[in-house]
Amino acid sequence: NKGKAVYDLLTGHEVGHALYTPAKGWHEAVDDISGAPKAYLNVLEDVRIERKVQDRYPGLRFQFQKAYKQLSDDDFFGLADSSIDINFLKVIDKINLKSKLGQHVEVEFDDIEQKFFDMSFKTETFDEVIALAKAIYAYQKLLDDQKPKFPQITLPSLPLESMEDDSNDYEKPDPQEESE
Repeated sequence: NKGKAVYDLLTGHEVGHALYTPAKGWHEAVDDISGAPKAYLNVLEDVRIERKVQDRYPGLRFQFQKAYKQLSDDDFFGLADSSIDINFLKVIDKINLKSKLGQHVEVEFDDIEQKFFDMSFKTETFDEVIALAKAIYAYQKLLDDQKPKFPQITLPSLPLESMEDDSNDYEKPDPQEESE
């Protein structure tokens, strides 16, 4: 019950898969392919098929923009949590958000990430999607390997059951004293 725009988005998206996603290639990639997780393929294939279906049916462009804005406003993408900084997400997640939300979201890309983002809108074939997914995944692994490694911390085992509840040990302020 999200309205016509979301209905058109979801229908247009699935029509895009029906028209452009090869069943053979997709079903062979049910699990991670060698060199890239299926989630990477899914994001990039969604970019490709949504672009192609909107090119074929230009009336869907406005509906897609309107629906993604509505879904964003409804926090479908989980961005309302103020502790989330989009710019620290994985490259594929940044591509996913920017490709769907466009001008409704600010995403910072470094030079390489920007090239990947631009390339995602230029893929024509599923084989190109696979190649791009592998390249983005390899780049992400490089980024992950450069992050500082923190030593594992072993927490002491505490006898929690023997600890007494001392939550009543402090004096609660007198409300009359606070108002003075």
